[in-house]
Amino acid sequence: MPLPPKTAVFVFMPQSLEIAQKGDVSFAPVDYEPILSQTESFGARARDLWFKKLAEAAEYAHDAAFVYTGIGGAPGGNKNIEVTGFGDRSIVAPCLDLEATLGRIPKILLLPASPLTADHILNLSGLARTYKEQGVKKVVVLLTSLAHERQDHVFPGADGKPRLQVTTLKDVMEQLSLHCDAGILVQPHSLRSIELGLRYEFPLLPIDPFKFMMHHINVKNYQNGFSLGPDKGRKDEGRMAAAWLGWPMGSAMKTRDREHGGKPKITIPPEVLTYIQAHNCTVFVYDDEVREGGTIGALAAALDGYAKEMIVAAVKPIFASNGEKSAVEHLAHPLISRVIITDAIRPLTDVAPIAHKLEVIPLEPDIRAIAEYLQGHLVEPNNSDWLRNSQETGTLLRLDLSIERIG
Repeated sequence: MPLPPKTAVFVFMPQSLEIAQKGDVSFAPVDYEPILSQTESFGARARDLWFKKLAEAAEYAHDAAFVYTGIGGAPGGNKNIEVTGFGDRSIVAPCLDLEATLGRIPKILLLPASPLTADHILNLSGLARTYKEQGVKKVVVLLTSLAHERQDHVFPGADGKPRLQVTTLKDVMEQLSLHCDAGILVQPHSLRSIELGLRYEFPLLPIDPFKFMMHHINVKNYQNGFSLGPDKGRKDEGRMAAAWLGWPMGSAMKTRDREHGGKPKITIPPEVLTYIQAHNCTVFVYDDEVREGGTIGALAAALDGYAKEMIVAAVKPIFASNGEKSAVEHLAHPLISRVIITDAIRPLTDVAPIAHKLEVIPLEPDIRAIAEYLQGHLVEPNNSDWLRNSQETGTLLRLDLSIERIG
């Protein structure tokens, strides 16, 4: 029986398997790389704006300092920086006397942070302003998360018409642009933040962690593996994981009830479920983040009885709760055997119930590698491989030059 006309699915099979056609499911060799552009991608446009805005700073790029902010409690050493909290839930990040602490006023400050809230953004912008008041010339923020990333466009209502709502990501980007000169963002939820940064003349570079993640994830030894894209927004990662691992791949479909809290509904095409069950597959799901965990929980429920086990990899472990069920509760599903994350974000809820499944890949050494690279290579307009060559940067994190359509 063919799949319903509106169900889109991509299935790629290794070269050794028979190439066949079945309904809307296509079987073909795994061979996928995203389309890159040195001119049209948002990453390239942000890079060019970076070169323009920081051109004058190139001569003093060596006089830079990496200073923890404590904002968000991640990555790495930020967890050791005490941020003052008040009874009204507001916070104030600590500010150093640079002359007293460092013995000088560096011309460039590199500030790592993982801002999840508007208050975090306000503090980061305020830190940049205060440090400039001390004599710093340029502030570059190194972000492993970004507040209000999902509030990046207007969603349609049940009638298909745009809902009246505030796209707060615009305000986040405007606030950052006031006192921060440039920044990087590891694993943007979409490239909308990069595009909005361009509007405000704030170059925010999208950093792709895919190769970094896959290098650290040990899953190649699994027999009968299957890479499952959790939804259309992450189908490229699912394809790339399949190509990296030499596994077949399918893509689930997700819809959300935007009028009632955005609860996800997951559909996995029957041909995919049949294949997974017939081959007793270990299913690998790569996602940019786990926020409330509804998508992962729905995938685990849909795969229960079909898959041998499920492995989840996500760059940003937000691990929040929607009041009904938390991400940690979703990840506790018995089908899920491993949860591979980075320390890009400090989880918002207690991870003790799934501690036996967690594997944490530290990001801080690689964020520092980028910071060191920028000191010697801040502006290189004639280098098409700028911030992409791991032999030069010392990290597999790299500037994302892929083409992405945003609504």
